[in-house]
Amino acid sequence: MTAPGDDRLRLLLGGLDAAWEMLDARLTGRAPFQGDAAVDTDTDLTDDEYFWEPASGCWSIRRRGDAESSMPWGSGEWVMDYERPAPQPPPITTIAWRLCHLAQWQLMRYDWTFGSRSLQVEDISWPGTARDAVAFLRDSHKKWRTALAETTPDDLDTVGRSQMPNGLDPSVRFDDLVAWTNVEFAHHAAEVALLRDLYRARFRA
Repeated sequence: MTAPGDDRLRLLLGGLDAAWEMLDARLTGRAPFQGDAAVDTDTDLTDDEYFWEPASGCWSIRRRGDAESSMPWGSGEWVMDYERPAPQPPPITTIAWRLCHLAQWQLMRYDWTFGSRSLQVEDISWPGTARDAVAFLRDSHKKWRTALAETTPDDLDTVGRSQMPNGLDPSVRFDDLVAWTNVEFAHHAAEVALLRDLYRARFRA
């Protein structure tokens, strides 16, 4: 619980909740902020749309052995296209890639802040259907959001509260990190929404 006069956590959670509400509404076809939140299994995203590639050379979630990249991630049947360093310009990514990317960073930051501090992206088993992907994202979001709600003012002030590797997490204050991850979440959520719009309009004159 925040100390009197310390509104940081309320503002950070409010920003994350607003971004989540808008994304979840776009994944279910409902109107946002209308009090009609979908049940956990509802989505109108089809597998065809999930895997739709709007241009050649897209990165996506693919069966092992079918990856379009040189360093795909994943522990199961499905892998996420990836290379390091990333190609320039970076490839267009599918809805599948974007949804899994959103779930990935929430799961990893949850683990490296509140959990075992051991999860690697190579350990993650990616969902191979749209329905499973939405459930996967909701689960990762619930873990991250629930843990954030218990953050104290001292936690927010702590440099390196998250130790997720390959980024700035160990060297920045936690309130700054959460603010940045909220922006990142909204950014990628908007990309998913735009891809949905383009998929819907792809056969229009």
